[in-house]
Amino acid sequence: MVYHVAYKKVMHYARWLLLIILAGNFIQCVNPQITGDSIVLWRDINSLDEIHTGRFAWGQDRLVTERLDTLFTPKETFRLMAREITPTRWNAQDGGCLRISAGIKVTLGYFQFQGAAPTDTLIIVDGGSLELIGCDIFGPAGGGIIVRNGGKVTLSRSRIQDITQPFSSRNSVIDFAYVQVKNARESGVVIQGGTGHRLKGLDVQNIDGSGVVISNSPDARFSQIKIAIVSGDGIQSTHMGQFQLDSIQIQKAGGRGLFLTDIENLRIWDTKISDSELAGVVLEQVNQSHLVRVTSTKNGQDGLRASLFDTLKISQSLLYKNGQRGGAFEQGINLRISNGVSSENQLSGLWIYDVDSGYLDSMQVKLNQVADSSAGVFLAEMDSLIIRHSEIQYNVGNGMVLGPMPQARLSSNAFYKNVQSGAVIRSVGELDVTENHFARNVTGLELVGIRNLIHQRNVYEENVVGLVAKESNLQSEKNEYSRHEMTGIELLDSRFSGRVETLAGNRFGLTGVGGSLEFHNGYLVENGVGIFVKTSPVNIQETRFERGETGIQLKDVTTGMIQNSHFAEQTRRAINVEESATVILTNNNITDTPLGISLKGNEFVNFSRNEIRYSSDAGLVWDWVENGVIRFNLLVKNEVGIRVTTGSQLPAFENNTMVENDRCFQGVRAQDLVVQYNIFQANRIVTQEPMGPAPGAGGVWEYNCLWKNESVPDVALDKKAGNFVADPVFQQQYYLKSASPCLEVGPERRLAGARGLTPAIKPKTE
Repeated sequence: MVYHVAYKKVMHYARWLLLIILAGNFIQCVNPQITGDSIVLWRDINSLDEIHTGRFAWGQDRLVTERLDTLFTPKETFRLMAREITPTRWNAQDGGCLRISAGIKVTLGYFQFQGAAPTDTLIIVDGGSLELIGCDIFGPAGGGIIVRNGGKVTLSRSRIQDITQPFSSRNSVIDFAYVQVKNARESGVVIQGGTGHRLKGLDVQNIDGSGVVISNSPDARFSQIKIAIVSGDGIQSTHMGQFQLDSIQIQKAGGRGLFLTDIENLRIWDTKISDSELAGVVLEQVNQSHLVRVTSTKNGQDGLRASLFDTLKISQSLLYKNGQRGGAFEQGINLRISNGVSSENQLSGLWIYDVDSGYLDSMQVKLNQVADSSAGVFLAEMDSLIIRHSEIQYNVGNGMVLGPMPQARLSSNAFYKNVQSGAVIRSVGELDVTENHFARNVTGLELVGIRNLIHQRNVYEENVVGLVAKESNLQSEKNEYSRHEMTGIELLDSRFSGRVETLAGNRFGLTGVGGSLEFHNGYLVENGVGIFVKTSPVNIQETRFERGETGIQLKDVTTGMIQNSHFAEQTRRAINVEESATVILTNNNITDTPLGISLKGNEFVNFSRNEIRYSSDAGLVWDWVENGVIRFNLLVKNEVGIRVTTGSQLPAFENNTMVENDRCFQGVRAQDLVVQYNIFQANRIVTQEPMGPAPGAGGVWEYNCLWKNESVPDVALDKKAGNFVADPVFQQQYYLKSASPCLEVGPERRLAGARGLTPAIKPKTE
């Protein structure tokens, strides 16, 4: 019993003395080995302080403390700090410095581990747990730290340097905080398996391999990581569950900055990748991914490339000055890119192909050097697409190329100063283009093969051509086209239905070949030619043409209908129709135009209920029109009311009013006309006949009212034919007062002249 008590006192004293020695760390140790029941500290005997001599029994070259449970409970944390001594170094011997077995937890602070040979592995954590604080792990050595078999390593404020493979882990748990890894011949940090990895403040430089490689982990988070000058990828990962990257900087990777594959849930924030030899960021088979404030710049290939993804969101990111495309995306589902910039890339800013649904919002895509087959934004083979609030500008080539795809919508975007077209859209089934701005491109918007287009409230200005549509079907409303060098709207074999369209200051407001045109409630001002259409059925309604050269020019149309429209101050003519089948001109108002309407070589013309005033040349030119109707028209104060070219036959002239014209008819003999139920007032000459022999009598002049005309043909004064001289008693706008003798004329008591009592009271013949 006495012996036992004495032994316990000795061991108690020895335990505290050893802890004091370890805490002070006066021993320069080599090859510590920690096992379940002992700690062996290899040391240099010559470094022992004299004060400790004889305190313990020393072996030939080592201090052995057996029965570790006499010092602390087994599996309890062992903690050894050496902050105050300089330096505290463990040199490798017999291949390594430290091995931690399963069940052991060790914390070491402010030590240096020094390798002695390229074959050394300095620290092996084999199922145990190791925390290193403020430690340096230096080569030469083949391995720095190896963690395996469920081990855990926590490393903070430490350095690993000049080691072939600095850190590798298999099926373990890793926690880094402010660790520096430099000058490695293989990848800097390799993690395979395990879960709950946390890497914060890692600094990796000068690596002959990848910076960080991680695989087969259900959960990992990296933050505040810097990687520079690595020959492989900056960070490479595969087969991951949830992977989060926050505040990552990667510069000068020999491969890809980030290469991430087969990840179930990916988050990347505040990350910058630059100067990679290949692509900046590569994502393959990633799901539920969100990238925020990612910058990828000056990389040799694409800034960001993603394929085979499911739900990828990218916001507030910058892709610029990359060797190929800014962002490239293919074979994915649900892509959303917002509030970012892709600029100055050598190919497309954004390239998207075979993605089920896409959404671009508030993007800037500009100054990209675009190849012939691509564009600043290239999108094809998508199921659906929405682009809104984005700016696509200054691209060397087309700003955007879109299609084929079933449906797409563009709203509130700006396409500005692209070298070719602002946007080219091909083979889209349902297309909605709303509230976009196309300015200073060669072509603002080019459409090819669009099955159905809703086109509204867009602005086109200062392009060479504003809108070009080929083989497309357009429903267009409330758009503006202004100051184009050539054409505001160009239609080729397309169906165009436009309402409340404004075309101003263009050389040609609208041109069309083939297809069909409906144009309602438009406003065309200061265009060279407002509308110029060939081979198209045309229906123009309630449209204003002002201060242009020619309002409408139609040629070779099957049916041309111009109704209820207003033409003012054209410098050449209001309407010109040539070589067309059927032309209907009704209820139009033409004023202050040298030549009102010119008709040439048409098969049939219905010229009814029009008003032409103040033409300095002629109100109407009738040139080789085969057949037609001229009824209920008002011609006032024109130099010539109607000019008939030589050899042409004017159809029956009925219920028209001609007032204060210098000449009512020019180029036709009175005997060649059928003139019935008209009013002629205050004209200088009613008919200015051509030179040459007079034909036989064949004209019909009957039931006409003549008042204060200077020169009237004799046939017009034949009272037997019902012609009469009387004041027609006009009121405003040449409607008739109730006392007018022109309200009931002839045996049929018909109206004479173009207008009855008021606009609301129609003539009996209508």
